[in-house]
Amino acid sequence: MSKRQSGRGKGAKKESAESCEVYTRPKGETRVCFFDNDLIEVREEIAGDYLDVITMKNPSSLKASNYIVSSDGKHIRELMQFCQPHRSWFIDQSIQADGNVYMTTQIDPIFLILPYLVETCSEMASPMDTFLVDQEFPDIFRLQKIITEKQLSKVSDEKGSGVVKGYKFNEAKTLEWLAQKCQKVSKVLKDKKMFVGQGAISATFISPDDVNQTDDDKEYLTYAFNIVSDYISEDLSALLKKKLDIEDKAPISVKRKSSKSLQDTTKKVKVENDENAADPDDIPLLHEKKPEVKLTPKDKALAKAASGTKNIMSFFKKK
Repeated sequence: MSKRQSGRGKGAKKESAESCEVYTRPKGETRVCFFDNDLIEVREEIAGDYLDVITMKNPSSLKASNYIVSSDGKHIRELMQFCQPHRSWFIDQSIQADGNVYMTTQIDPIFLILPYLVETCSEMASPMDTFLVDQEFPDIFRLQKIITEKQLSKVSDEKGSGVVKGYKFNEAKTLEWLAQKCQKVSKVLKDKKMFVGQGAISATFISPDDVNQTDDDKEYLTYAFNIVSDYISEDLSALLKKKLDIEDKAPISVKRKSSKSLQDTTKKVKVENDENAADPDDIPLLHEKKPEVKLTPKDKALAKAASGTKNIMSFFKKK
């Protein structure tokens, strides 16, 4: 990707964790991206003008996901895409139809190698250049330059010595490492006073005073567990859930009902709660008595004259 313009020039003072840049791909397609400043600084230090977008296996869904590797190949970020219909960008004197926003987020590279470590190194140790092989996602080998031995030791046991070292997956170490991740995420959520209680989907409409009432550490831990679970397999997620002693809660339906459904539900609950209420089928229908209308002599004469006539619509019926 070649850079078009940047929201932060070279040598500028670092004010935020992200920089907005516009990139033009070889095919002439333009994208608006928010990059981690660490990626930008590395590129400036080595005088490079490119960031590699690679495709690797998502550690949870095992489907293809995009990641960005820094110019020196030592940093990796997850590339997220924010899509919204009917959106475009005004760039210089042109309008770009693709209004999507791309941004990078930090990701621990251990999450990316866990599927390969579990699949290949559960029974026997294997060197990194042996188990980090994938014909469908060949860029996985680039993690060898990013992941350190210290990081690998958190989820595996090191075998051998010298130049050739093998690594065997350790489930107990992995669960302990994941539990610590959940605790750290939980602490950040609590420090930032994020609303994580039931109905968090509507946190936009909750006042800051109500957010402070959510002090249950278990709720923060549960929310953190759900975040971490997006980066691990279902099997590891189930084991981690058991380790953290997280209970299942009945999901709250956020589907809105029509006014008619709400009225019907209210009527049903009211009848069920009233023990002395009579069966609706046993209640007789009440008819209002209509007052008798007195006819004047003129009205009687008109009614008598119309007694032998037919309705005009009868002439249009089929015979």
